[in-house]
Amino acid sequence: MKSIRGKMLLLILVPSIVIGVMITFLLYFQISSSTTATTEEMLLNVVDGHAGFIGEWIHGIIKEAKTFAEGKEIIEALKTGEWKDSMEDLKQKLVKRPEYEMGFIAYPDGTSPTTLGIAANISDRDYFQKVVKQGAEYAVSDGLISKATGRGIFVVAVPVKDETGKVIGVFGLTVTFDTISKILEDIHVGESAFPWVVDSTGVVIGSPIKEWIMKFNITQASKEGYKGLEEMAREALAGKEGFAKVINPDGSVNYNYYVPVPYTNGWVLGVAISEKEVLATANAALRNVVIGLAVLMAVIVGVVFFVSTSISKAIRGLVKRVDEFGKGDLTVKFEAKGKDEVARMAQALQQMANNLREVFKSINDASGQVDSSAGNLAATAEELSATSEELASQMEEVDRETQSVSASVQEVTSGIEEVTASAQNVAKAAQELTRES
Repeated sequence: MKSIRGKMLLLILVPSIVIGVMITFLLYFQISSSTTATTEEMLLNVVDGHAGFIGEWIHGIIKEAKTFAEGKEIIEALKTGEWKDSMEDLKQKLVKRPEYEMGFIAYPDGTSPTTLGIAANISDRDYFQKVVKQGAEYAVSDGLISKATGRGIFVVAVPVKDETGKVIGVFGLTVTFDTISKILEDIHVGESAFPWVVDSTGVVIGSPIKEWIMKFNITQASKEGYKGLEEMAREALAGKEGFAKVINPDGSVNYNYYVPVPYTNGWVLGVAISEKEVLATANAALRNVVIGLAVLMAVIVGVVFFVSTSISKAIRGLVKRVDEFGKGDLTVKFEAKGKDEVARMAQALQQMANNLREVFKSINDASGQVDSSAGNLAATAEELSATSEELASQMEEVDRETQSVSASVQEVTSGIEEVTASAQNVAKAAQELTRES
């Protein structure tokens, strides 16, 4: 990354990608959390509403059963033991009610004639014990296999009382699981969602998955490879409402929302929806963010590429001119458009070039003056040299004359010395003559 373009891409694009990824994950986390919370609240409201609907439906059956139980025909049948006419009459009344498999009465000993003309003993049934032995005003059973027909049903039972208020038997209506499943079909909360109903033992009594009905128990779900469903079952069967994440045997994840069903002895209505669908909004938002980030990165790359190219192009031009200028071409002009740093740098280089040209011009002018002065100095030196030679010649002549004069002086001196000697000799001779005389 030696080029400006590469450095700009590295310094701008990499941090942008890192920041973008961080923002993406933060947004995804916030969106997924918000989506999950919103979905949980929505589904709990939906499930609670449908649980209330099922509860009211069962409550309607309870009230209808009480109405039948208070009828004269049922009371007389339990008092007299003559039930055939009353059951036939009841059968005609229920013929237009497909949700009911049958109606029945039960004597205190558990003997139970039905509208199907079949009699059975139900003394061991929990709902019979609650009504007859425990005095319950009504009882809604868990899922059962009908002793009369062998079909999957649940029973709504109410006490039958005489004029004194004494319980003289039980009246009940059996309701097929198909009715529950049909009600569940009206619960639409998503493409992958499916509702379910379990009784107080955890056995499925209503579900779009027919194979589960009366065969799948959520309290033993780990045996079928489900993870987290048994933990949810403990909370749900304790009468709580809530949400649980369940891992299916194939590894997929479902979010389960559950609430208790009113007017039942521990029934639970739940809705399972795939995690993918719950997080679909968050995933769609993530895709949009990723696409937006990719577009943004592409724009950033384009902008950085364009800007770095324009900058590097201008700088390369300046570098080329600087090289030419450095090789001695002082005619180079540094030009750049705009008012940015590159333009100011070009202006500074141009000012430097102008200053250098002025300096070189001054140096050239000074060099000319030096050359002229040097010529004058050379001429003067030549004149001085000629003068020096003439003076030397004259000095030699003077020296010769001086030597000649010196010789003459010596000769004169010698003559004087000789005259002096002669004078001394004369003086001496005179003295001698004097003495002699």
